[in-house]
Amino acid sequence: MARPKQYAPKVPTDIMNSTSLQPPATASSSSSAISPSASCFAFRNSVTSASVASQPCAFRNSAIFLSCGGSVSVSLYPMDGAQMKQYGVHGIVTRSQQLGAAIRTVKTAEDPEAHFLSFTEGYKLFKGKIADVLRETRAGFNFGRVVLEGIGECKGRSAAVEFQNENLTAEVDGKIVATVPDLICLVDTETFSPVTTDALKYGKRVLVVGLKCFEMWRSPAGIELVGPRYFGVDTDYIPLEERCKE
Repeated sequence: MARPKQYAPKVPTDIMNSTSLQPPATASSSSSAISPSASCFAFRNSVTSASVASQPCAFRNSAIFLSCGGSVSVSLYPMDGAQMKQYGVHGIVTRSQQLGAAIRTVKTAEDPEAHFLSFTEGYKLFKGKIADVLRETRAGFNFGRVVLEGIGECKGRSAAVEFQNENLTAEVDGKIVATVPDLICLVDTETFSPVTTDALKYGKRVLVVGLKCFEMWRSPAGIELVGPRYFGVDTDYIPLEERCKE
């Protein structure tokens, strides 16, 4: 049987999740080397960018993304084997498999929620029903805030998650309980499948779960690059496990 034609490059998960925190020699001193990068979209169209500076390349990729209806496959942040070993997110494929196993096996567990949290090593931040979703698109980014009303043991309480494409902060009763670069995940309370920001809708019941990020993101360079203040959030980064002790 003939193999189906591929219209977009498939990039290994390890590479897609291993942005270098240290600019390679070919990059400018102020940013990591995003290029050369390649974008592939419908009808076999593709674009290759070889800008030395990362910012113009990023803007160009954003323009391509918007002009193609928001669906583009991108390969970027090239690095050699030595850089990958030093700065890559080690074990990301295995970790992804573990998370998938947690979702697949949750229905057979005596206590699905406890099973899921144990399997994922996650922190339960809140359980609630979506009461409101505010979102807007600016410069190619999906900005917004989802408001939750507590259910179960969280009944009578409220929570909110701010996002910019991905979740940035989670707060419960007005107090921040998690921020980037730690992962803030919303999962369906029945299936425990992820609920992405574009799938948020009124009435959906979700569990807000925090996952610790890769340790390198907690370094000064990592916090500077993707910490809460980088996204305009007026708070310092405090590790998830420390916030959950408070």
